[in-house]
Amino acid sequence: MDDKKNEWRETVWQETMARGEHESTYSLFLGLTKWAAIACAAILLFLLVVVYQ
Repeated sequence: MDDKKNEWRETVWQETMARGEHESTYSLFLGLTKWAAIACAAILLFLLVVVYQ
């Protein structure tokens, strides 16, 4: 039963989604998330320096 589900999922994936587009979008998402976290940390450090100057 589980093999049948996996086979169905793989068939649907191949028919309806472009794997390359998915991977490039996911890569972009991870990159933007990384830079957003770095920017938040930089803002917090800046505020820490300004407040405790």
